[in-house]
Amino acid sequence: MRQFYYTMITLLRGRSSTTIKLISLTLGLLVGILLFSQIAYELSYEKCYPEPEHLVMVRALITNQKTGEVMGDDGSPYDETVFAPLAPAMAEDMPEWVESATTVYPSGENPVYKENKLLDAHYILADTCFFRTMGIEILKGNSQDFTMPGSVFVSRSFARKVFGGEDPIGKTLSLDKRQEVTIRGIYQDMPENSMLKHDFVLSIHRESGYQGGESGIAMIFIMLSCACAGHRTWMR
Repeated sequence: MRQFYYTMITLLRGRSSTTIKLISLTLGLLVGILLFSQIAYELSYEKCYPEPEHLVMVRALITNQKTGEVMGDDGSPYDETVFAPLAPAMAEDMPEWVESATTVYPSGENPVYKENKLLDAHYILADTCFFRTMGIEILKGNSQDFTMPGSVFVSRSFARKVFGGEDPIGKTLSLDKRQEVTIRGIYQDMPENSMLKHDFVLSIHRESGYQGGESGIAMIFIMLSCACAGHRTWMR
């Protein structure tokens, strides 16, 4: 009891400095938690996919055929966009290497409307192999419906935000009040720490081809087969 008594007397006499120390300690712990949370967020970037070690993006290395000089933009020798038909061509020509491949236009530019304009609605365009290649779970609908032009699959959170408790399947959205698109399915939400941020995915298919035509420039993602996932030098 005497030890406890002297401890309380000491704390009471120096209560102002004790309060400052407690506040400093609390702020230090808070900053530490925020810092480690940010580090964990950065280290998990693009790790949200079921098999991130098998998922790769095709990049083009452009060189001058006469001089051999690398011709790149922004200080990088690689271009992250290639011709859109490359994805199905690689899947067909290299089945022993490529399990699945998808073509993606990473950003839709038109504003989205459902009666009124939807703020902060982000979408991408992709082909029917998108969900299979990226490993994104479809919660409702059939991915084969994505072959129909004007088809849209929405994320679960977007469906709840825009349609509430209603079933969004079969309902329509408008892009820039010029193109009407129909919701065909719902997929599992993806986290923010990914280069492809989207509330919904619009079908890239147009009249047995791609939007933008055969010369359209897009991003290509490939799910490698398990046999070659550890040997990617062939893609460089």
